[in-house]
Formats: sequence, structure tokens, C-alpha cells
Amino acid sequence: MKHSVSAIRHTSELLFHRRSIQVFLRSAGFVVLLLVLPFLFSNGSPPSALASSQSMARPSKPVPPFPPDEPPIAATSHVAIVLIIDNVGGIKAFDPTGARFLAAQMIVNQAQLGSSIGVVRVTSLGRPTPTMILNLTTIQNNNDRKTVRQVLKQSYFGVVDPGPVSYFVPALQTASQMLLSVPANDHKYIIVMTDSQAESGDTESCSPAPDQLHQWFCEIPTLQSKEISVILYGFTTPTNLAMSQSTQQYLERYGGMALQVG
Repeated sequence: MKHSVSAIRHTSELLFHRRSIQVFLRSAGFVVLLLVLPFLFSNGSPPSALASSQSMARPSKPVPPFPPDEPPIAATSHVAIVLIIDNVGGIKAFDPTGARFLAAQMIVNQAQLGSSIGVVRVTSLGRPTPTMILNLTTIQNNNDRKTVRQVLKQSYFGVVDPGPVSYFVPALQTASQMLLSVPANDHKYIIVMTDSQAESGDTESCSPAPDQLHQWFCEIPTLQSKEISVILYGFTTPTNLAMSQSTQQYLERYGGMALQVG
């Protein structure tokens, strides 16, 4: 049985506030998600941590204007994102209302023109083959946003897969292959929408894996070596607040976020 979502990423590229993992946001917490999304789509270097909404709005020092002979340089890089959506087993208890789909749609709505977004389904015993729901689609207009949002719905994914075991590694590898085609200077992200336990049935072991239910952690260094950052949003309900120690320790190390729904 698997669960997930909190935000994991390479320390130097961390976009999200390093808050205590015990801090769970209610549905209104999606406002915070909206506040941090602009940093995800920024062409500049993201901050190492977001201390508060005030610190985002007010820089500590005034920014000097560009000299007349040095105009701003137009940004040429974009953001490429593959959304990995969990629709297996335990997610039904941790996200009964399908808030993960709403969060994914919010990311699409905030995407800047030129960004590209794709969608992958988490695999399970019932669906052993990695499934690419939507290949990377460049957002050029509102019709492109609509194309992506149409697949980010519970009705599109169907009922939750009853298979008790989910596998993250095949989905992560599929997402990685999709991102190989984007320009080298683009910022590449994999965003996983799952539950707050982040447990899986992946079997490849490595030293970063704290236990057999989190061996998918082994895939993160490989993705980082390809300059791909991994972000996890972990959804939970008031009756499912407990988070395994291994997941908590990993998230405290890399930073993370969990959203309470229901």
C-alpha cells in the first residue's frame, strides 16, 4: 500500500518552504501552492527556501535599475514538467475528493507560455506497464492548457486502481525519458501527486533507501544527475496524519510539503 506527497528536491534547487513535516495545510492551503508556483516557472534561479509570503513579496534590498546601456536580457529557457499522478490503492483513503487533480490543474493554469507539461500514471499490479497519459505539450495558448487539463481529472483516470501495490520507479523512468527531448537549458521537473506515506513496491535497493517500502528513493540521484528535480505533493486527511519516520526524515533532509484535504 502506498502513499505520498510532500515536496522532494535537490537542495540547491529547492523551491518550497522547508517547514516541519507536521505542518499540514487544509484545502485553503492551495493558496500557498499558488504563491510558490511562480517560482517554479521563473526563468531565474529559484530561492533556496521560501520563508514566508512576506519575504517573497518584499526583497530585503532594493533592486537597482539597469544602466541605460545594459538592458535586461530576455530569458530563453523554459520549464518542462512531467506530472506523475497516483491513482492506486491507498490514495483513495488519503485523497478521497481527488484534490491531487485540482492541484495538478492549478500548475497548468499557472504555467507560463513556452512551458511544456506531460502526464504519467503511477503503475500497479493491475497496470504493470508505465503509462504516458499525455506527452510533453507546449503551452502556447489557452487551448493548450485545456488539452492538458482534460486529462487531469478523476473521470479521465477512472476509478482508483484496487491493486494494493504501487510502483514509482517505472513512472519516474518514463518521465525521465520524456524530458530527454527538451532543450538542455530548460528547467526540468517531475512532480508526483500521491499520498503522505510515499510507500511503494519497488524492489531495487540502494543506500539512500531507508527501508524496503521506500526503495524508489534510489531513483532520485539518477534523475538529479540528469538535472531533473523531483517534487512530491503528499495528500492526507485529518484521520491519516501519521507519516512514516523514513519519509519524514527524507523530507526533512530535502524539504517538503503536505496538503490536508477533506
